[in-house]
Amino acid sequence: MCVNARILASLFEIRGDFKKVAFYQQRYEWAKREMKEIHWNETDGIWYDYDLERKTHSNTYYVSNAVPLYAKCYDDEDDIVPRRVLEYLKAAGVMNFTKGLPTSLAMGSEQQWDKENAWPPMIHMVIEGFRTTGEPDLMEVAEKMATSWLTVTYQSFIRTHAMFEKYNVTTLTEEASAGGGGEYEVQVNKIDHTGLRSITTQ
Repeated sequence: MCVNARILASLFEIRGDFKKVAFYQQRYEWAKREMKEIHWNETDGIWYDYDLERKTHSNTYYVSNAVPLYAKCYDDEDDIVPRRVLEYLKAAGVMNFTKGLPTSLAMGSEQQWDKENAWPPMIHMVIEGFRTTGEPDLMEVAEKMATSWLTVTYQSFIRTHAMFEKYNVTTLTEEASAGGGGEYEVQVNKIDHTGLRSITTQ
């Protein structure tokens, strides 16, 4: 919702519809306030899910905790938040995963959203979140993450001739392989010698 409001405000500005620019800009500012008041945890320096029954933050690592950075759902002039997000990821230990950020640290789970799977869209959003800060050191972090991700997924492609919807980034093996878990088999984009692609399950 936050990023959508920001994008819509920009699109209507290009169109010259400033009434709608003001409307969506207001929605964007409202979303930023709500994210800060409800989801931001000042102690840990990250956004958490909010447990309505317990009336407290979940205080559990998920890669999605960092997505508001990509959505620019924080004060524009705040250059501290992106650095705190990076420190949070380091403290959680997930920056030590050299093949990509795991979805969570619940490695014993059989759920695809709750184990050592890395999902390309989530990796992209974290990288873009740091890259678009405009801060040279954080942009360097983004570049290193992107280079590492492209390297391991390309090596996986060379080995399997396929690209996967999710990758297993466990530290127990050197190579990134297809992820697993959940209610269906992993989706595979298979590319043959002609360059044609087919989507299958593994």
